[in-house]
Amino acid sequence: DTKNFDILLLQEIRRCKHADGVTILEPIDIIRLVEESSGLTCAIAQPNNTDDVAFWKATFINLEKLYHNNTRTIWLGENPDRTSGSDFEFGKNIMISNFTILGTDIDFQVGNVHAPFNKDIRGLYFETMIKHVINQDLYTIMIGDYNTIPDMRGLEHIQLLETVFDRPSKDLGITFIGFDHDCDPLTMIPYQSQLDQVCVFNPKDVSVIPRVDVSATNVIFNGTRLSDHFLIETTVRF
Repeated sequence: DTKNFDILLLQEIRRCKHADGVTILEPIDIIRLVEESSGLTCAIAQPNNTDDVAFWKATFINLEKLYHNNTRTIWLGENPDRTSGSDFEFGKNIMISNFTILGTDIDFQVGNVHAPFNKDIRGLYFETMIKHVINQDLYTIMIGDYNTIPDMRGLEHIQLLETVFDRPSKDLGITFIGFDHDCDPLTMIPYQSQLDQVCVFNPKDVSVIPRVDVSATNVIFNGTRLSDHFLIETTVRF
């Protein structure tokens, strides 16, 4: 149920088979279905890696409340034609959208985050993200799959993020449950962990810090989990 959302971020939108067992849905088909079911409008949608990899991100918004100023896509390397292995990790971009709340002078950014598995590349991803946000000096909410476990091998990256961001998701608990196995054989990430984070940046001249509430929900439809990640719902009161 997305009727009450003003912004909806989706990741890993892939080609899939419809529930009828026959119809093949491309990422753009899924995006259109989300628009129809939610009443939101797709502000930006693009491949996270390449056109050959059905691995899209999309940001949907409530046009009655928000104006989409622009979206910046930040790549970690040049010419991101990457489809496998560690090179594929470089293709995971940072997609940051700038919005204005209609009828107000409130501007803010929302980042659709999907960090790499590879530890070194993930460090570069976060450093690039931090540099951009500091340069913009605008209230910023970065939400998504950080592929970083706070109490295990990702601790140093969490500490890096907390030098710049508040992290209202720190007590969120488990947000990722794999569909099978106890541990991902490729990344060795446990299928019972918190990979998803909400990080907030307050600009230097902010007079009132907005209140941020965060929750995680295991989304189930007709007895079937729709994702190996939970839905992360964030409410910001300016």
